[in-house]
Amino acid sequence: ISVGPERNQVIVTRDIFGKRPLPAVRVQIELIRARLESFADWQAGWIAKGWLIKKVEENVRDEQAPFLVDGEPMFLRGRIDRIDVHRESGQYVVIDYKTGDSAKKPDQTHRKQDEWIDLQLPLYRYLLPALEIENESVALGYVVIPKDVSRTGERLADWTVDDLSSADETAKEVVRSIRRGEFGNMTLPPPAFFDEFAAICQDNVFGMSLPETEGEDEA
Repeated sequence: ISVGPERNQVIVTRDIFGKRPLPAVRVQIELIRARLESFADWQAGWIAKGWLIKKVEENVRDEQAPFLVDGEPMFLRGRIDRIDVHRESGQYVVIDYKTGDSAKKPDQTHRKQDEWIDLQLPLYRYLLPALEIENESVALGYVVIPKDVSRTGERLADWTVDDLSSADETAKEVVRSIRRGEFGNMTLPPPAFFDEFAAICQDNVFGMSLPETEGEDEA
């Protein structure tokens, strides 16, 4: 039997939470509904600009994606949320979904004062050949779906060729350290985790912000 999205939502909610879900669950359902509606509006506009979904949740495993360091491969593994292609230009864009509340741009999450602190999106380029996609001139970015639905949309990185080359060199240094068995000292304070796990990892606990005040009296 074919039913509309509203009916589908009711059925899924009932199956998971029962006929009388707690008020907190009902509130969360409405919040999710608002986010998905805003995402649907964005998706319609994205398609109108000529973009088409090419691949979704593609896994690259085993020895499909070599990353050469000093002539020896380090095999990368991962899953890409989504890859789109423009129907006119043929350009590809690698998309990572972000549902946290920050709605940050890729450069804000990947670099700090021009130093690479996250290599996720740059390294996705090396998974693409395993998916029969050339990794040259591929756009990289997020689609953010935050609590503030007015901020829903794409956040594409504006990294240059030199920027990405710098990311590659940083990744190579990491591989070299791993091969030497050098894992460094524990970072204090620890870096922020994904927004989805911030509460579990206590990123927002009052005392966690104190170590960032460098140069001040620790007392």
